[in-house]
Amino acid sequence: MGAVERFEAAVAEGGGGAQDPRAGRNRGRVRLTVTFKVRRPVTIALRGLRRGKVVATSGLRRFRGAGSGRLTLLLDRRRWPTSLRFYSPDATTRVAPASVPAAAEPPR
Repeated sequence: MGAVERFEAAVAEGGGGAQDPRAGRNRGRVRLTVTFKVRRPVTIALRGLRRGKVVATSGLRRFRGAGSGRLTLLLDRRRWPTSLRFYSPDATTRVAPASVPAAAEPPR
């Protein structure tokens, strides 16, 4: 029995197929779950990057600490991430390096 016959049989029986309102909702998507240890209270998210651009994010979650945490990404098979990064809104402020004034002539 081929794939077409199995699909037609499932539709005829009323299970799955075009009659199921959830059919095709997550087509081509995969869930990736990352677990980690939490040592202190923190608000954190997980981002999936491809060529430096965000292709998936878990959304921010607050962890109370002293246990394990779990974040889930919903991935698209066509835009698979090549790296994963944790993101925290508290750590987004970066200090710019000190600027060095341009000298009129090089020091001797």
